[in-house]
Amino acid sequence: MSKTKFGSICEDFVGELLSVKTGLDVSNLNEIKMNHPTTDLVMTDSNTGDEYEVSVKAKKGKVWPAVKGINKENQYIVFVDLYMVESPIFYVLNNAQWRIVLETIQPHRDSGAEIINGALEWNWVKDGKNKKFRGSQLNAKDISDYINNWAILPGVENA
Repeated sequence: MSKTKFGSICEDFVGELLSVKTGLDVSNLNEIKMNHPTTDLVMTDSNTGDEYEVSVKAKKGKVWPAVKGINKENQYIVFVDLYMVESPIFYVLNNAQWRIVLETIQPHRDSGAEIINGALEWNWVKDGKNKKFRGSQLNAKDISDYINNWAILPGVENA
């Protein structure tokens, strides 16, 4: 299965879970614009018009590669782990929790990374040209405090 197809299936699955758990309307932003930047889903409260963006990161290998994360108050990130497990494991974080993860892993990454707009970013000059890499490889232990943390989502009472 292609990486794009796998990601799309996981986004749809998480979208259905979010709809059931929050009672909010959930739309896949990638159906509007392929490979939507930063987030994949939007949850909308039809009573208030409030919107919440969700980034879905799925893996079927040992790590989530080059995760860029989230950086706005109304954003959430859901990690889906399908590596060597019988059923998916979900890690759910809000923006503040994601920032804590970045601050925790930053000292253990190659030196020089800064937290910029919700991601670890490295900047350097090579052959007179500015170079940049954004994102960080994560494994399950980096986010283990947030397993099934559905209760942080708007509308969820007893997750």
